[in-house]
Amino acid sequence: MSELEKRHRRIRRVKKFLRLLPRKALLEKYPLIGRFAAPLRRNAFLWSFRTSEIFPAFLAGWVITLTPFYGIHTILAVSVAFLFRANLLIILALQFISNPFLEPFIWLVTHAAGKFVVFVLENGESIGAKAAHGGGMVRWLATATLGSILLGFLAALISCGVCKLLMKNGRAEPK
Repeated sequence: MSELEKRHRRIRRVKKFLRLLPRKALLEKYPLIGRFAAPLRRNAFLWSFRTSEIFPAFLAGWVITLTPFYGIHTILAVSVAFLFRANLLIILALQFISNPFLEPFIWLVTHAAGKFVVFVLENGESIGAKAAHGGGMVRWLATATLGSILLGFLAALISCGVCKLLMKNGRAEPK
């Protein structure tokens, strides 16, 4: 198989995946995103696949995906894409990870990670004693959010590393 055929197969695979995501031409079709179609079309950085837009998208997308605020992930993703000048498609694609079936597991893992960090920062003091004094739900959300930020940074680091390796293996950065 020639290099040209390999490249065409890879491009077809990527296009097949991208068909599932919102496209610039069909933004009105989507219920929530369609209301903001005009500003989304005006900003070219939302649709660019350069590293300056990809890496912030991975970082913000992973952190938002792992947060315990299920239901507002899409709104947060679009807002953060504007704020960090990041690729909107990558951020929205990462939101598919958090679905009603996986969300309880994500919450448990992020809460455990946040609880571990708080335990280490408190020099081994018991967190349970502090949680017993009230504010249990607020404390749970705070530790889960802390865990989601830390695990989001770790997942983004891995994603960016894989992306850099794929770009380095004979493929130039997209323009």
